Amino acid sequence: MLREATDFAGEYVAGRLERVAGEGPLATIEALYDWYRENLLESNYRAGCPVVAVAIESPPEGPDLRDSAREAFERWRRLLASEMEAAGIDTSRAQEIGMLVLAAFEGALILSRTYRDLAPLDSVRREIHERVSAELARQGGS
Repeated sequence: MLREATDFAGEYVAGRLERVAGEGPLATIEALYDWYRENLLESNYRAGCPVVAVAIESPPEGPDLRDSAREAFERWRRLLASEMEAAGIDTSRAQEIGMLVLAAFEGALILSRTYRDLAPLDSVRREIHERVSAELARQGGS
């Protein structure tokens, strides 16, 4: 059941990212942050990323659900990287930045929930926006 829930969550977020595909990497990143920011507020900081929960709380005596979590994260990273590549960022650099965006986002989400404050999420969002914007300018992307 946990594997199905993880797969569902992975698919759900991927679908949200796919809806803004083609609008550029900044639009994709902003959509991700907007959605989770809204979820944090609506849930009084209880909502988070269920894939993270499975990744770090998979019990040793039960099924290893890290594979499902990794597949979800990998799909999201590929979607982010694909948007960056389409905007002119080199493939290997797009893959690296996609991982950075994902790691920073998940960490910021955890901190915002913990602090019950949007400041970590908003701060990381600004930094990621600046980093991706600079990379786009350097690579000649848009």
